[in-house]
Amino acid sequence: DQSRRQVQTMAGYGLPQAQIALLIGISEPTLRKHYAHDLDLGEARATLAVSQTLFNRATKGNDLGAAIFWMKARAGWREKAPDAVVKHS
Repeated sequence: DQSRRQVQTMAGYGLPQAQIALLIGISEPTLRKHYAHDLDLGEARATLAVSQTLFNRATKGNDLGAAIFWMKARAGWREKAPDAVVKHS
């Protein structure tokens, strides 16, 4: 159980699998074979935590940057370059 929590935590922090394997003392193929679910779960939990924070900052009205990022990433907003002005002589 402790090694599974460690793998989940390290995966959530974004450590490469090679480093996780090194830190717990196994090969990368063994890590993927026995800890695949924990690697995925760690990444998913980290993404959940960051997305909750971003959502809260965007919806509480105190972080315009978070709100803009959310709208671009989730609602398809994009920055549009101004239309070119064509001069006719």
